This record gives sequence, C-alpha cells and structure tokens, in this order.
Amino acid sequence: MIPVETLAGLSGFTSRRLYQLSQEAKLPAIANGQVTMIEAIRALFAWLQRDAEALGAQKLKIATEQARRIKHSNDVTEKLYLLRSDVEREAAEAEAFYFEALDQLTRSAPRLAGLATMDVFREPRAMVKIIRQQSREKFATVTDPQPTP
Repeated sequence: MIPVETLAGLSGFTSRRLYQLSQEAKLPAIANGQVTMIEAIRALFAWLQRDAEALGAQKLKIATEQARRIKHSNDVTEKLYLLRSDVEREAAEAEAFYFEALDQLTRSAPRLAGLATMDVFREPRAMVKIIRQQSREKFATVTDPQPTP
C-alpha cells in the first residue's frame, strides 16, 4: 500500500484527481488515504494508454477533416479558375463574331446605293436581326458549372 499523496507526487496528478479516478473506477479503491501501489500504477498506465489512443484517434479525425476542407477549397478554386478561362474564351469568341458581323455590314454599304429609301433602312435592320439570331444560337448555351456540395 502507498499513500495517495505519494502516488500523486510520483504520477504528477493531484491527490484530488486520483480520488476522482478511483470514483470513476479507473484506479483501484482508495481506503484510508492508501492505495495498492502495483494495481494503481498498472491502472494509471492502462488509463493513460487508452487516453493516448483516444487522443490519437481524435487528432487523426481532425487532421482528416482539415485535409477534406483544404481539398474542397482547392477544388472550388480550380473550378473558379476554369470558369474564368471559359468566360475569357467565350468573350473572345463573341468579340470576334461581332467584329466579323460588323465587317459584313460595312461591306454591304455599297449595295445600298441603288436601293429605294425604304429598302436602305430595311437592309441593315435585316442584317442586325440576322446577327442577333446568329448570336443567340451561338452563345445561348453558356456552360453552367456543376453545383458544389
């Protein structure tokens, strides 16, 4: 038998904590401020080992969750980067499309010289209508990203 105060000094726990561990059945029963030394030391080591394993499992769980969050953040960043590059590519295509359409409209100006006044106004309007229709067909399907979970 060993006094609880001596075991507290050896283990680094307070005597109050040792009494609590005894009440929680993690240490052998304390009687008259005394505890069986071998059983108490074995129980303390077993308790500390279980506690260390639980702590290791908890740290692993936290590290796994942090890794999952980082991966999710990287995935979101990559999707945003891809979206930006898609938008830039589509904007360049739209710009080229409209400049080509304006160029066609400019080249059609000499044809308007011999037309009647009403036809002069109808021709560009018809071309603008065609350009609008073609642009709707070409750019109506915008790539929609998959929703992130």
